[in-house]
Amino acid sequence: AQKRAAVVKVDPVISEPLSQAMPIIGRFVAAQTGVVAALTGGPVAQVNVAVGDNVRKGDVVAKLVTDRIRWKRQFRAAALREKNAALETAKAQLSLTRVELKRLASLKKSVAFSQARYDDKSNEVVKYRSEMGEQEAAVISAKAELQLADIDLHNSVIRAPYDGVVSRKHTVAGAYLSVGDAVVTLINHMELEIEADVPSERVIGLERGRTINVKLDNGWQMKAVVRALIPDENAMTRTRPVRFTPEFKDGGPNRLQLAMNQSVTVMIPV
Repeated sequence: AQKRAAVVKVDPVISEPLSQAMPIIGRFVAAQTGVVAALTGGPVAQVNVAVGDNVRKGDVVAKLVTDRIRWKRQFRAAALREKNAALETAKAQLSLTRVELKRLASLKKSVAFSQARYDDKSNEVVKYRSEMGEQEAAVISAKAELQLADIDLHNSVIRAPYDGVVSRKHTVAGAYLSVGDAVVTLINHMELEIEADVPSERVIGLERGRTINVKLDNGWQMKAVVRALIPDENAMTRTRPVRFTPEFKDGGPNRLQLAMNQSVTVMIPV
């Protein structure tokens, strides 16, 4: 006798992400870090910070000796006044010559009119108009030089471009700085990201905006959001750098307890 077929029940197919994850060693990186450089040359008068000091954006990091810069600025200001006076003289001379030319033109129908004198006066008008143009250009040049002197005077006070901690001091009082020379190195420890080199075959599961788990060496756990996938693969390790934005919440680590290049374990979904 034939047996009856067994009843088979099929559950509906559902799609859900795998909960399995693989650990990847990453590190904290600062969004802003670099050397604060001198924007003008001169001897250093004082350095107001030491390694480890916290600074705010706009705080004075160092000052240059400004005696030479100030006197250079005074020299440029005097040169501008001289050029302005020369320009006013050229304008007055041109105006006077035009009046004389107009007076001669009014005598054209008179027997006292001299064509040669009229032509000479016309040439003088052209000459003084050209001189006035030269003086106007000289005034513009003097204004630019004065502006550059003001910029040098302003840049003689070196300020922090962003909030951060001084990690290295490159100069001391008495040293001479040229434009571009390093003064201090700053790390913005309040703006930290996580960077991890993720295997290429695992990058596909890290779309931008996805939240993942992160573990610190001391056992703290926190969340991080995928911010960017860098399209630069390492041919030796077959990995690509991925940037994560950590989420700081109560009960977890805060920014002041973390450091740049601190290692962290990123749980990458498989």
